[in-house]
Amino acid sequence: VELHFTEHYRYEGYDVHLEMDTYPTDEGGVAVFWRDVTARVRAEEAQVASETRLRAVLDAVPVAVFVADADGRLAVINDQAHELFG
Repeated sequence: VELHFTEHYRYEGYDVHLEMDTYPTDEGGVAVFWRDVTARVRAEEAQVASETRLRAVLDAVPVAVFVADADGRLAVINDQAHELFG
């Protein structure tokens, strides 16, 4: 059976995230391909943590905050803005 998954391995000094692809072969075996995606996973985790901290700061300020993207669409609205403008 063809499978695609990411696995987090921690053992004997290793702490890596591997992306795995497995394919059945015509001979009845299995071909396994893997790549180390640790840097990508850690960057994504850092971005989520940063966005969480930013959201906490924006929601703590006592004024309405609106942030628009390059097209002028509202990308971020804090809790105060929701209370004031719905």
